Amino acid sequence: GVMEELQAITAEGAASTKAVGVAKVKEEPAAPALMPGLAMSPVPGLTIDELLAIGNQDLWQKAWADTWQTADAAGLADDEKTVYAQAQKVWRGWMADRDKLAKERADAEGRRRAEQTQRRGLREESAASTARAAAAVKPEEGVAPAV
Repeated sequence: GVMEELQAITAEGAASTKAVGVAKVKEEPAAPALMPGLAMSPVPGLTIDELLAIGNQDLWQKAWADTWQTADAAGLADDEKTVYAQAQKVWRGWMADRDKLAKERADAEGRRRAEQTQRRGLREESAASTARAAAAVKPEEGVAPAV
């Protein structure tokens, strides 16, 4: 039916968007590793940082507009109920993508903080160990200790 046709066209469009996105990324210089938020997100036209910052209402507007354009281009825009249902699926998928990216970023930030704390602890432990070793060194017999 119309719903299946629209889903197929939407899936086809998403696949071609991803393929175009991949080709586009290869042509442009890669985003520096220190700025992973500048990489493109699963939402066409949004970087990861933009997706993480966008609210549900604005994400819905984008899902509706993108789905409507896809349906209109396929001549299926007259069935607004079907287009609406498809836009809801797209929107829910994008919200799930956003939530997953936010969790991954929070987990990575937690790991980074834990590693920093661990490195700081190792440096402090090393400094204390060096100080203990220096304090334990006894002057040689017959040699006056430095004053």
